[in-house]
Amino acid sequence: MAKEKIQGGIGLYDTFVHVDVRGPKARWRQDKSTGGKEVNVAGWAEAVKLPGTVKEGSRGKDVENVQRLIGGLKDDGIFGARTKAAVMVYQKANDLRPDGVVGDKTWGKLLKV
Repeated sequence: MAKEKIQGGIGLYDTFVHVDVRGPKARWRQDKSTGGKEVNVAGWAEAVKLPGTVKEGSRGKDVENVQRLIGGLKDDGIFGARTKAAVMVYQKANDLRPDGVVGDKTWGKLLKV
């Protein structure tokens, strides 16, 4: 998946989400000192590493986090049929493809990044 073009805010990549937190008065600098590239000198940006993909049969802390974030599930760390069904309901409600797999796009919605 290539980076989605988004005006400011968030850019979704294959393995991380880029969150741009520059203020509206951020200034850009482009000169010899930056090699001719535009550089933000009035703000900063941060990349957030998302957890790995979890799906039916997965176990562990990432599954527990999914179960807690979705709610209404026993957070036992075991991704079974009930967790998959709850993930699919969550995905459908959030305009994601309801495949029951928690990948980057579903993590992004769950973590609100």
